[in-house]
Amino acid sequence: MFDKLQEYYDIEFQIRNTSLTRESPYCTGKFRAKDGLEHIIRVLKETNHFDYQIDYESKKIIIL
Repeated sequence: MFDKLQEYYDIEFQIRNTSLTRESPYCTGKFRAKDGLEHIIRVLKETNHFDYQIDYESKKIIIL
């Protein structure tokens, strides 16, 4: 899922949370592009239980 977001929003994801590095066939859903990346990340955070940091200067999101 992060690969697709990375391509669409032209931002790099660094996944430090090892429980999220495995592909999960049960992770499905749709978002509207107009909702924005931060909204998508907040929803994913609540459903997948991770924290994150956004560095706008380097265009990077770190998943903790």
